[in-house]
Amino acid sequence: MSVIIIALPLILLFLLVNHKNNNWRVSLLSAIISWTLILVLITEILSLFKLLSFPYIFTSWIVVSILLTAIVYKSFNRFKYKFGLIFHSGLKVNLRNIKNSTYKNKTLFLGFVYISIISTCIGAIAIVSPPNNWDSMTYHMSRVIHWMQNRSVAHYPTYIVRQVDTPPLAGFIITHLQILSGSDRFANLVQWFSMLGSLVAVSLVAKKLGANLYGQLISAFVCLTIPMGLLQASSTQNDYVVSFWLACFIYYTITFLSNLSNKISKNPSKVFNLGASLGLAILTKATAYIYAFPFFVWLSISIFREKNLRLLKKLIIVGLITISINIFHWYRNFIIWGTPLGVSGNITKNELFTLSAILSNCIRNISLHLITVNQHLNKLLETLIILVHDNLLDINISDSRTTFANMNFIVPPVPNNI
Repeated sequence: MSVIIIALPLILLFLLVNHKNNNWRVSLLSAIISWTLILVLITEILSLFKLLSFPYIFTSWIVVSILLTAIVYKSFNRFKYKFGLIFHSGLKVNLRNIKNSTYKNKTLFLGFVYISIISTCIGAIAIVSPPNNWDSMTYHMSRVIHWMQNRSVAHYPTYIVRQVDTPPLAGFIITHLQILSGSDRFANLVQWFSMLGSLVAVSLVAKKLGANLYGQLISAFVCLTIPMGLLQASSTQNDYVVSFWLACFIYYTITFLSNLSNKISKNPSKVFNLGASLGLAILTKATAYIYAFPFFVWLSISIFREKNLRLLKKLIIVGLITISINIFHWYRNFIIWGTPLGVSGNITKNELFTLSAILSNCIRNISLHLITVNQHLNKLLETLIILVHDNLLDINISDSRTTFANMNFIVPPVPNNI
C-alpha cells in the first residue's frame, strides 16, 4: 500500500490547481506536470547521494504530501470540495451537453462508453500482465533494476548502451513505483496513464482549434484507437509517455499564441507549463526533439514578429526550464561520450545524406501507411517503389547506409486470414 503515497500529491496538486483554474482538464495537465517535476527532482537529489531506496523515497513523498496538504488547507480555508464533485467545472457541463437538445445525437454518449470500455480493458491487461516485450526486457526494466541496485540513476557499465544514455523519465516513474510497491505490478501503468492523459490533452488541442464537444470526443477516440498505441499502452515502452508531453506542449503553445496580447500570455503558469512540458518530453524520448521542433519554431517566429521584449524573455524562460529539466541527464551523457545525446541512437542514423537518400526514406516510410488488404495491390506498390529507386533516385532500395541493420526493404505482406 506504500505506493498510494505517490498518488496523494497528484490529487492534492489537482485540487489546488482546479480551485483556481476551474477547468478540470486543464487542471489535470498542470497537476501532472508539477507532480512529474517533483518526482524528477526527488530522483536526481537522492541519486546524488546514492539514497534512491525505499526509506528515502517514501519519506520524500510523505514530506511533499504534508507540504501540499498545508498549502491546500491554507488556500481553501475550509475544504469546499466533496468527493466526487472535484470535476464540477468541466464534467458537469459536458454531461449536461450530452443530454441537451443541442447534442441529440447519442453517439456522444456511446463515444464515452467506448472510450471507457477500451481504456478499462487495456488497464486490466497492464495490471495483470508483467512487462514482457523485447524493449522492456532489454533496457526499460533492466535499467530500473540497475538503478535500484546502485541506489542511483548514474551511468553504469553495460553492453546495452541504450540502458544508460537514452532519456530516462519513464524509467524514473517506474523506479519509484517498483521501489514503493516491491514489485513490477504497476510498471505498465505509466504508459496506460499516459494514454489517458493523451486523450485529455488531445481533446484540449481540438478544443483550441475550434472543435465542439463532438469533435473533441472524436479526437480523443482517434488517439485511443491508434494500433501502435493500443499495443503499447499496456507495456513499459515510452511512446505514449512522450506523446502525452508533446500533446501538452502543443496545447500550451496554441494557448500562448492564441492571443499574445491578453492575460493568457501574461499568466506565468502557462509559460512554466509550456517549458516544463517540452523539457519532460525531451527527458522521455529523443523523438521529442523532432516532433516538438516545428512547434517551437512556430512559437519563436510568432514571438519575434511581435517585437516585444517581454515576450522574448518568456521564450528564453521556456528554454531555460527545458534545459534545467534535462541538464543532469545531458551531463551524465557528456561525461561518458562527449555528447549530451549519447551514442545508442547511432544504429538508426543515416550514413548517407543526399537528396536521393532523403527521398528514399520518405517514400519507403509513406508506403508502410498505404498497405491494403489486397496482396496484389501491395505487391504492385512494392514494384513501383523499386522502379522509382532504380530509375529516378539511382539508389538501392535496401542501401545499407539508409536501411536499419542491413535489412531488406519490403512492403509487409498481409496475413491470409485478414
